[in-house]
Amino acid sequence: MKKINLSEAGKIIGGTFACSNNFEWVGSGSSKTCNLVTVCADKFGNVKRTYRSAPVGSCSALAVTPN
Repeated sequence: MKKINLSEAGKIIGGTFACSNNFEWVGSGSSKTCNLVTVCADKFGNVKRTYRSAPVGSCSALAVTPN
């Protein structure tokens, strides 16, 4: 097994360091749907968004509602 230093290990080992969850209206016009949007950023600053359907009541408190 080869030993590596900390800076080499930092380039190999990934992982997520920050995530946030928000309810958002997704889409346009009358086809908007309420979604739980999870935004995660890894240690390199790459951002990944995951969308999951959510009940309309979760988004009803948001200022923008579908027409």
